[in-house]
Amino acid sequence: MLQEVEKAIAKVYDKVDHITISGHTADVVVHSTKSDQISWKLSTDRAVTVLNCLIGYGLQEDKLSVQGYAHFDPIASDETEEGRSKNRRVEITVYKYPSKDDTG
Repeated sequence: MLQEVEKAIAKVYDKVDHITISGHTADVVVHSTKSDQISWKLSTDRAVTVLNCLIGYGLQEDKLSVQGYAHFDPIASDETEEGRSKNRRVEITVYKYPSKDDTG
């Protein structure tokens, strides 16, 4: 799937201003005092893994960045396995900033 994403981005890469890869986790308490730290690390590691894959497929890294959100930006409830599964994700956001000509 990531190879297909890279191919799609590569077609418009010269017109792209920036790409952010954001990692997310589910809110699962593994250790009462370290769960947040684990979640931050896991979400960032998830984003870095995708970044490395995209670079490995040929995407240039000069417009890429990563973010880790831990479990603080859920899209589903963590009360069910299905919800937790949806929260364990990576999002890729492609930015094209308006040019001076576009802003009037």
